Amino acid sequence: MRAFLLFGIALATCASCAGAGSVASPATDGGGGSGSDRLCSTDVNCAPTQGCVAGICVDRLNGHAGTTGAAGTTGAAGSSGAAGATGSATPFAVEIRAPGIAVTEITAVPETWALQASASVAISAGFVTTATGFPANANVLFEVPALIPGRPGLAFETSVPKEAGKLTELKVPDAIRGRAGTLTLIPLPPADQMSPPYRFAAVVPAGVDAFRNTAGPDFTLPKDPRTPHGLVLDSLMLPKTAYTARAYQSGTLVSSAGPTKDDGTYVMLVPTAVTAPLSIQLAPSSSSDPWFTFDDITLSAPNVDLGTVTLPAFQPPEPGKVAPVVFTVQAEDAPGTPVAGALVRAVTTMNSVSTNPGTTRFWREVTTDAGGVASAYLVPGANRTARVYEVSVVPAAGSPYASACNLQQIVNGGETATISLPRRPLLYGFVLSATGTKVAGVSIVASRTSATSTTQICAASAPTTFTTTTDATGEFSLSLEEGTYQLDYDPPAGSAAPRFTEFGVPVMASGVSHLVQLPRPGLIEGNVVDAAGVPLPNATVRIFAPRCAIAGGCAMAPLLRAETFTDTNGRFRAIVAN
Repeated sequence: MRAFLLFGIALATCASCAGAGSVASPATDGGGGSGSDRLCSTDVNCAPTQGCVAGICVDRLNGHAGTTGAAGTTGAAGSSGAAGATGSATPFAVEIRAPGIAVTEITAVPETWALQASASVAISAGFVTTATGFPANANVLFEVPALIPGRPGLAFETSVPKEAGKLTELKVPDAIRGRAGTLTLIPLPPADQMSPPYRFAAVVPAGVDAFRNTAGPDFTLPKDPRTPHGLVLDSLMLPKTAYTARAYQSGTLVSSAGPTKDDGTYVMLVPTAVTAPLSIQLAPSSSSDPWFTFDDITLSAPNVDLGTVTLPAFQPPEPGKVAPVVFTVQAEDAPGTPVAGALVRAVTTMNSVSTNPGTTRFWREVTTDAGGVASAYLVPGANRTARVYEVSVVPAAGSPYASACNLQQIVNGGETATISLPRRPLLYGFVLSATGTKVAGVSIVASRTSATSTTQICAASAPTTFTTTTDATGEFSLSLEEGTYQLDYDPPAGSAAPRFTEFGVPVMASGVSHLVQLPRPGLIEGNVVDAAGVPLPNATVRIFAPRCAIAGGCAMAPLLRAETFTDTNGRFRAIVAN
């Protein structure tokens, strides 16, 4: 019934496609469709303004750096109808990657699409040691913001030479000269216990093959880093070992690792340049112990005493000491049907005493077996009082069942709990070419951009990305979590159909039928040479449509419009939305 309904929708929609012309079969259309849909075997069969792609003539764009925008928002429920494209004058940007060649970003694309990759150069970096010494084992990382708005920054990393006084050399693109970035010295274990990461604002001046510190004369490791310290005790006020303290700033590690000593004390090293509030964690080496996270703290003095963390009294959840709690995960619509391979995560907050406020948490993660059963050793309640756990269940990738979160009250080990998972709603439909033919082999990536109220409690643990591929008839189906999605459609290599992106596609519990019509294709042709002007074979050329005018502060990732490769002569062809 569903297939018949969708077939009817497809016929009705394609009959009204503006400029669709005669509908060619998928075998001859190649997923494209342009102009008169003229068939071809080579370019000579097409008009001078066209090229032959996958057996049809496709209009050349002649270097015009424009692109078709994303689809409009679809309906809230039921059949969403065919997705339409909206125009945009956003220019293209290009990224070039090739073996032995530094990554190259081009934001001002020439109309001829004659592209040149940047040369790779060795840039040296030297660090001045102080009384704190130099880490015996470390890496150097240089990060510079991307030129393409919304793209992740470029990162280049290498190991630090063991020989004293020898400069570190990083291979970077020659094109990054003059662009300010961050140079980081990253100590590796066990050196990370004696040295924290050090970060410097750096730049590579034109004509110089060495990094320069933009905030000072050189890269000098501070002589007297800050030393926050504290004490960890168990509930009997005895020193607690096997914990490690670390400080983070906006999720980035900014301290050395501070393991607790035999007397329960620990100390971290934090560079003096770090002044913003820190998140400090005490992480146990054993899964039977809880974690402690301080409330965010700003280091107001060089040697801050973080106080004493006294862990609560609890029965260690170890085999032989407590019995496991047995979770049975089954299908909600078919009671007794097990859900195998689901991740079960149980988290509880514990009471603790600390001179510096924070939160103590204990958690365990287990996976259901073929029978849908998972056994977790959890801290039980005390004095017949239940301990409350938040239990999240996330099925394996490709499962038809949705994530769920439950509050479970655990009094003793050996208890059992049954968790039923609802089915994920289905997004299903067809992908059609610009002329209304069905396109097979289209890779579809659904990325959840927001969750509905029914999944909000599991937002942190539920999967956010789902993938599928259209079958030989152009049909697809995706089992998704409820929410709103961005859908990216990537036709198979060699197809004459362009990549396409939709935003704001809602998926509700009842499911959604969705008919997608790809934009008309346009052909871009060009060539890539290396820094010396020699044709560059086997290079990856990625063409983006930025969604911001400038790179700085852009929070929206650019849309990937095409990905192709150069041939042995450095030539490439790419299909984009026309």
